[in-house]
Amino acid sequence: MPTQSGAFPIHFTSALAPNTWYRWYLVVDCSTPDSGETTSVLSVEGLIYPEAISTLPATPQDRLQFYAEDGFWDDAINEAGEIYCSQPNDANLADWESLLKYGKLLNEVNPELLICPTKLHAVE
Repeated sequence: MPTQSGAFPIHFTSALAPNTWYRWYLVVDCSTPDSGETTSVLSVEGLIYPEAISTLPATPQDRLQFYAEDGFWDDAINEAGEIYCSQPNDANLADWESLLKYGKLLNEVNPELLICPTKLHAVE
């Protein structure tokens, strides 16, 4: 987990079966070593229903467009983040911002706070 605030990927260790409901939970302990016995815990949960897709476009940009147009927001955001992290330039950051504006998510996931996997630091 990163030690700074931001959006970062969490990858599943195995593929989810399509057309099945899954409930997910994320619990984060935000306490610091000097916080004593008081802990600061944040949690969120949700549902996900992976759909079977017969054929995906070959290029990352085409997959991003496919996911966004068909309403696969978690996949679209993940793909946009992967594109930006693999080639962090202004054009790819603009794609990320455009996607978030299109999905009315800009205030929820600030593109400036995207933390690429290469920038993740171990929590000590």
